[in-house]
Amino acid sequence: MAQTSTLQVTLPQESVDFVQSKVASGEFDSESEVVREGIAALQDKDAGFEQWAREVAVPAYERLLADPSRGIPLDQVRKNLASRLSSPA
Repeated sequence: MAQTSTLQVTLPQESVDFVQSKVASGEFDSESEVVREGIAALQDKDAGFEQWAREVAVPAYERLLADPSRGIPLDQVRKNLASRLSSPA
């Protein structure tokens, strides 16, 4: 088993209630398990963002730097957004 440490945290009552309800429902064996899963989900989210930045955002930015004519002027972006926001979904 991985090395563990104790960490004292202060949470809003709503969060405490949520954690306790997960244990009370039997979904988790302990409050620590709930917190560990929450941290794991946050780590996954961060990793997903890092992967997106590396594989999508940075290459797109580099393509734009290599050929600025690929870009869209800010006033056009604003017009496009305004058009989309005013159109029914």
